[in-house]
Amino acid sequence: MKRTIAIITCLALLRATAWAQQEEPAPPPPPPPPTQAYPPQQPPPGYPPAQQPTYAYPPAYAPRYGMAPGPEQVYRSGRRQRTVGMVLTFVGVGLGALGFALLYDAKYNRNNNTFDDEFIEDFFGVIFALAGVGSFIPGVILWANGAAKMDEAMGMGASGMTLAPAPRVAAAPGLTWTIRF
Repeated sequence: MKRTIAIITCLALLRATAWAQQEEPAPPPPPPPPTQAYPPQQPPPGYPPAQQPTYAYPPAYAPRYGMAPGPEQVYRSGRRQRTVGMVLTFVGVGLGALGFALLYDAKYNRNNNTFDDEFIEDFFGVIFALAGVGSFIPGVILWANGAAKMDEAMGMGASGMTLAPAPRVAAAPGLTWTIRF
């Protein structure tokens, strides 16, 4: 029974992790520029020549249309991945520690008088331990991938600066110290 519950829980966590990491499908590429008929049509005399349409996309939409993202976008993406990875890693460590503490308590606590006490602690211990491992592994992967992206962006020329306000510490009147992460 414990194995069945563990297998079902593991599969549910893996499915939830895979579902959370899915990306939205890329939109279709922009339409090709209009083609001219052969031979090119000449405007009648007295009319200005027809202007060719230009396709200028704002930088925010550049990755959607097959253009390579700039170093600042790669840096921000890496920073987001690293932050999510750090949170998942620490949550996974906490859940795993709680799960293993419950499993230890179920086995070695003399105050568990009934089978129900031991079963409930075992059940939740396995659930929390699996959730911890299921959160820890993707967290470490995202943390490492995000740090690698940030290093790559710094190599491409990203400034690595953020527009978020930095905490300031007043050491003395007129003297402040800014802490940047």
